[in-house]
Amino acid sequence: MKYYISGPMTGYPEMNYPLFRKVTEELRARGCDVLSPHEIKINKENSIWSDYMREAMRLLSYCNTIVLLPGYNKSKGAILELHI
Repeated sequence: MKYYISGPMTGYPEMNYPLFRKVTEELRARGCDVLSPHEIKINKENSIWSDYMREAMRLLSYCNTIVLLPGYNKSKGAILELHI
């Protein structure tokens, strides 16, 4: 089983990466295979939201389980990821 971490980023301090890292590390410590959008490597200076979402959708396509972080229901991207 491969897990995808989904949650709010926009408007959060450090884009909510500390929580994404914590949950990713906890799941990996349990032996889970995890993909998380906080690990996306793209040129951040020239990127826009849709660039991140395109790469997030690619990661999500490899997963069969989604882990929703608190506040996901207020995140346009996380709601999209959940529906996919």
